Amino acid sequence: MYYQLRRGSRPKQSPLRISFKRYSKVWRLITASFMKTINFTISFPIVVLLFLIIPITLVFKWIVSLAHRIACLGVLGNVMTNNEIRWLGGSWRHSTVFTIFILDNEMELQFLQQLIVKKVLPQCPRLTEKPVVLTNLFGNSYCWMSDRNSFDINQHVFKSCENTMEKHELQRYIGELVSGGLSIDKPPWELHLLSQRDEVMPGKRDAVMVFLAHRCLADWISLAKLLCTCLSDTKPYYHTSENPTKIRYWTSVARTIMTGPAEILWKMITPINDDNIVTPDTLSLNYNISWSCFQGTLSKVNRINQVTKTPNSYVVLSAIAGSLHVMMKVIGLQQLGNMNIVYPVQTGNTDHSSPVLIRLPIGIEGAIPRLWFTKKAMQNMYRSDQALLPAIVSLLMPLHSSGTRTLLSGLTDNLACLQFSWISGPRSRIIIKGSPLKTVYSVLPSQQTIGVSVSVFTYTDDIFISVSADSAIGEGFGETLLLNIKRQIDQMYELLRYKRIPKDLKSNFLISNNFKDLSSIDIEGLIEKMKDIQLQLQMAKEQGVYNDDGIRHVNQLKGEYSVLLRELRKRKHKNKRHILQKMLGCSNPFKSKLSCEKEEIKTVQSTRKLQEATNIFVAQSAQDYRPKIHICRSTVYAKDNFLGLSKLPREQLLTQI
Repeated sequence: MYYQLRRGSRPKQSPLRISFKRYSKVWRLITASFMKTINFTISFPIVVLLFLIIPITLVFKWIVSLAHRIACLGVLGNVMTNNEIRWLGGSWRHSTVFTIFILDNEMELQFLQQLIVKKVLPQCPRLTEKPVVLTNLFGNSYCWMSDRNSFDINQHVFKSCENTMEKHELQRYIGELVSGGLSIDKPPWELHLLSQRDEVMPGKRDAVMVFLAHRCLADWISLAKLLCTCLSDTKPYYHTSENPTKIRYWTSVARTIMTGPAEILWKMITPINDDNIVTPDTLSLNYNISWSCFQGTLSKVNRINQVTKTPNSYVVLSAIAGSLHVMMKVIGLQQLGNMNIVYPVQTGNTDHSSPVLIRLPIGIEGAIPRLWFTKKAMQNMYRSDQALLPAIVSLLMPLHSSGTRTLLSGLTDNLACLQFSWISGPRSRIIIKGSPLKTVYSVLPSQQTIGVSVSVFTYTDDIFISVSADSAIGEGFGETLLLNIKRQIDQMYELLRYKRIPKDLKSNFLISNNFKDLSSIDIEGLIEKMKDIQLQLQMAKEQGVYNDDGIRHVNQLKGEYSVLLRELRKRKHKNKRHILQKMLGCSNPFKSKLSCEKEEIKTVQSTRKLQEATNIFVAQSAQDYRPKIHICRSTVYAKDNFLGLSKLPREQLLTQI
């Protein structure tokens, strides 16, 4: 009674509580509004001045460059865009992108040349043009001049080495290409045809196509997709990504224009902490290339994505942070902070990307906390104006190209020690002249001030990671980094594989009427239905289902399989309770002991059958449904399933129930 009276005499608290603590939401909202107001006040006069000066200057410079081009070249040419001018000048040598295709069989050089001429060049006429730089009194003017009359396919597609290479020899050869760069006297792209010994089947040789192109031609994402689409005999299917809406994009552009100049001035005045713990002070600019194929790892990354709502690129980026954390601990660095890295971000609905500086949390202990901090850092980057700030700065490229490049390098490249890139490749198997494409590696070399570059390419169910490291860092750095990345992904997967998927990410399967009432079906009927679903999934896997309708049908089969498995587990618990009731019922003196033993034996047998069936179904691998035909046609699959079929599609069904 005393406590009730005391509780009733307390004054009612107001539901709205305003706190001005350091980390409260109200305080953060006030400080953010105050900083945005200051940025707008400083940036507005600068933006107005630029809007008055830039149009007049661009028109005058365009007239002068047009007259200069006609006088020097005799043609108008195609004017370069700001994103293309970004990679000229001092950045020319270190702006070459590489894509390595390894086929299952050898390929003739003449067939490859005809394939490039008939399929690739009509889709991308820019490959027949070369960049031209003209110098006048008002600065340099850049344009594309057509080279179709003197274009020779033999200068671009050729066989550079007749001997068969090993894996380390091929990596050394590509490292020399990365260090050398491309010539500016012809269209800046080449396709080298090589031969490599197969690591699985001795005596067999694989064809290797090394495509290198300069970033001024097109973005590296579009170049990789162009080759995969044009060279394939069948239509490839890619992983789709959501792009921001036009209203949201242009709103972000307007906000960045109004507040960007003040942020640039603040970054130029305030030094950023650039603790470069990986790259030494002096770089040799000679690169060592290492790569590795993580077979079946994409399904593990997808599982982590489903549980934590984290994109796949963030998961791999967190694994890189964990591997660097382990490597720095091994060499004796105990107190680690965040590390600056360059992350290319796509701008708008195009494939053009702008490098952005982010802070990678390598000092966080634990794989899962490190994943959350990585996700938070990426979300903060996308919410801020950092993603569009380099794109806005590149608008000043026609005024003074070298000064703008220096400003962009000062904002990103000069402060980072690692570069990360991600390409979502085809999810279907690519066939070129009847030969399956085994592996695809992408190499995006870093600029001259960054010593390490990590490039990721996803293809079918595998993840292909390549590391480009300066020789001053060490020869074994790339191999050690790849090994630790694989261990970090496996560690995160083992920690999260039995966690439940959030409700808003669970697929709403359309279950047929036959699966809504399963009470009339016995245990043998349930097992037969599961066997039939498993057979259908296996047939879909062998045929290669990649279109939307086929994937929808496979997902429906997975949902039906989950319903049947859930029903088996219910029957198991019911039989356990039935055994307990029968054991208690045997104590009844009016019931014969023999009948009790018979009922108990029958119940135990049915429960044992249920236990074996459930255990075998549950023991399947926890991965997504993906085709797993990696090497060639000679692969033999072991039939170690109790149903007499090959392994179930790799998906952990229990965690979706």
